[in-house]
Amino acid sequence: MTPQPTPANSAPSEDVGAETGYRFGYQDAWAATIACALIDEPAEFTELFCEHHEDVLLKQVDGKFQGIQIKTRQLAGAPWKADDEGVFKFLCRFVLLDAQFPNQFAKFVFATNHFFFEISPSGKNLPHVLAEAVKATDLASAPTIVKRLANKLAKKTKRSAEEVLSTLKKTKCTADLPKLNDSGKVLRESIIRAYSPAQDAVAHVLKKAASQLVAAVRAASSLEHRDLLPAYLCLLKDAEAVEARRRIEAKLFTPERVRKVLQESLSTSSLLGHASPDVAVPPGEARNRLEKKLEAGGLSVVSVNLATDLSASALHRFLEWCERFGEKEALRRYHHLKTLVLKDCASAHEDTKRDQEIFGRKMLESLRARLIARTQAGSAAVFDCREEHLEGFAYELTGACKVWWSKPFDLNER
Repeated sequence: MTPQPTPANSAPSEDVGAETGYRFGYQDAWAATIACALIDEPAEFTELFCEHHEDVLLKQVDGKFQGIQIKTRQLAGAPWKADDEGVFKFLCRFVLLDAQFPNQFAKFVFATNHFFFEISPSGKNLPHVLAEAVKATDLASAPTIVKRLANKLAKKTKRSAEEVLSTLKKTKCTADLPKLNDSGKVLRESIIRAYSPAQDAVAHVLKKAASQLVAAVRAASSLEHRDLLPAYLCLLKDAEAVEARRRIEAKLFTPERVRKVLQESLSTSSLLGHASPDVAVPPGEARNRLEKKLEAGGLSVVSVNLATDLSASALHRFLEWCERFGEKEALRRYHHLKTLVLKDCASAHEDTKRDQEIFGRKMLESLRARLIARTQAGSAAVFDCREEHLEGFAYELTGACKVWWSKPFDLNER
C-alpha cells in the first residue's frame, strides 16, 4: 500500500539550496586542488587567492596572473555554448579585468566539469572560437565568428573590440575538471603528489588532510577575517586600508600556508591532551577568579577587560573548530593548545616571580614574548591561532585556577 504523501516522504520539485551548497563545496575542493600546485615541483605558481577578482586568482613565478572561473553542470545538462548567458558573463569579466590591470594577466581560464558544444565549427563552439581568436593577427583579419563575439563583448563592456580580441587570445576553456563525485579523490591524489609526507598517510588521515585544506579554502572565501578585526577599527584613520589588507591576507594562500595546513592535519595524532576533561567552572565564577588574580598581579582594569575579551576569542575559536571539524577534533585542538599555553605560563611565572614584589606585569611581558615566538616558530601546531588567541587560553587557565599572576592566595578572602 502506497503511503500518503507528506512533506517528510516526498521529494521536492527543486532543491536549489542544497544544490548550490554542493556546487560551492565542489568549487572549494577544486580550489584546494589548485593550491597543491603551490607546493609541487617544479614550482610554477607562488600565490593563490580565493574569491579575489575571480573564483581563483593564481600568481605565476614570473609575476603575472591567471584568472580562473569554475563552473559546474550535471552530466545530463546541456553542453556549454559560446552564446550562453553565463559564458558571455564570465567573458565580460575577463575583458574588464584585463583592462583594469593591463599587461598583468597571462591567461584567463573557464574551467568546468562538463563538456562544450563542439559538433560544428560555428559561433556556438567556444573552444573553436577561442582557437580562431589566437590565430587572428588583428580584428580585421579575424573570422566572422570572432568579430561577432568581440563586437558583442565590446558593446557590453564599453571597451574597444581590439582590446576584447587581446583578451580572447589569452582565454582558454577546459572540461578537464573532475566530475562532481570525483573531486575528493582527485584532491587526495594531488596532495600525495605535491606533499611527500602525505605519501605514507593512511586513508582516513589523508581524507582528513583533504577536508581541512578544503575548510581552509572555504574560510578564505567567506570573509572570516572580519572576526579578527579589532573592535576599534572604525576609529582608525586608515580603517578602510586596514580592512582591505586583512581581507586580502585572509584570501591569500602561499606555499607555506598550504604546507602548514597539511602538516597540522597529518600530525594531529601527536597532539598533547588530557586523560580526562577539565572540571567545568561556571563562567561567572571563572571571570571573578580571573579578575582577582590579575588585580593581585598588579594588572590594570584595562588589562583585566582585555583579558576577558581575549578569553572569549579563544572560546570562539573553539566553537569555529566545532563547526568545521566536529566536536571531537575541536576538543583535541583545544586541549592541545591549553597544554602548550600552560607550559608557557609556568615558564613565565618561574622566570618572573618575586616573594616581596608584585610581578604580574613582568610575567605578562614574558608570556607574550613566548607566545609570539611559538606562533612564529611553527615547531608545534597552533593551527589557525594568533598570539592573541593563545593569550586568551592563558586567561581561561587563570579562571580555572591553573595559572597565578602573583603568590597564591585564598580567593574567598578577596
